[in-house]
Amino acid sequence: MTTVPPLPGGLILAVCLLCASRPANAAEAVADEARPPVTAAPSAEGDGRWSKQGSSLVLYDSSGTIVTEIPLASSEETAGPGTRVARTTGGTSADGRFAWTLEKRTTWNSPKTKLIKEDRLLRYHGTSGRELWTQPGADAPPHSDPASLSRSGETVAVAIPNDGGWTVSVRTFVGTPVWETATKGLSSIFLNPEGTYALFRWTELDKSATHSFVELATGARKDIPSDEFVLGSASVTADGKVFSGTRLLHDFKKKNP
Repeated sequence: MTTVPPLPGGLILAVCLLCASRPANAAEAVADEARPPVTAAPSAEGDGRWSKQGSSLVLYDSSGTIVTEIPLASSEETAGPGTRVARTTGGTSADGRFAWTLEKRTTWNSPKTKLIKEDRLLRYHGTSGRELWTQPGADAPPHSDPASLSRSGETVAVAIPNDGGWTVSVRTFVGTPVWETATKGLSSIFLNPEGTYALFRWTELDKSATHSFVELATGARKDIPSDEFVLGSASVTADGKVFSGTRLLHDFKKKNP
C-alpha cells in the first residue's frame, strides 16, 4: 500500500483558492472549458493598403499578406421569365487606404429589350477591410466613376441618380455629410487630390454644358460654361485656382467680378 504524503499548508491554501475561483455552476464550468479559444481575424487596421489588380480589389497588410479580396466581375443567369445580370466594379484611393465597390443587379425580360428591375449599392471599405458605409442607388454618370476620392480617401464624392436628375453628395470616409446638391443631366464628378474642392459637369436639355466648382469648406460655387475648357482640361488647385489647361479662369480666394 502506497502512502500519499500530506500536502504542505501553503499548497493546500492555493488549491482552495483555485477551487473557489471556478464557476459555482458545474455546467458553466464545463462550457467554459469546452469553448474554443477566440482567434482574431486578420486585420490591417492602420496600415492596410488596397490595390486594384486585374479583376479584383486586394487588401494587403504591412507584411504583404492578403487580408481581403473582392472580385470585380460580371455574371448572367436566368431568373424566372427573364435574365438577371450582376456586375461589381470598384476602385481605390490614390494612397490605397480606402476602396469602393458598386454592385448592380439588373433584371431584364428574356430578349433584353425591357428593364424589369435594377438594384444598386455602393460600399466604402476601410483599411481593415471593414465596410464603413453604404449608399443605395448610387451609379456611375456617363463620363466618370460613381465615386471620386481625394488622394487620401478621407473625402468622397458620390453620384446618385433620382427622378429627373442626380444628387452629388460629398462626405467623409466614415459617411458624415460635407456638402450636397441636386443637378440635371450629370456627366461626371471629380474631387481635387486634397479633397477641398469638387467639380461636376452637367447639362440641361437644349442648353450648353456647365462645369461647376465648389469650395467644400464654405459651399461657395462657381459655374463656368464648358466651352471654356475646349482648349484645356479643367482643374482646381488646393488653394482654389480654377484652370483650363494653364489658363486661370477663377480664384476662390479673391473677389471675382
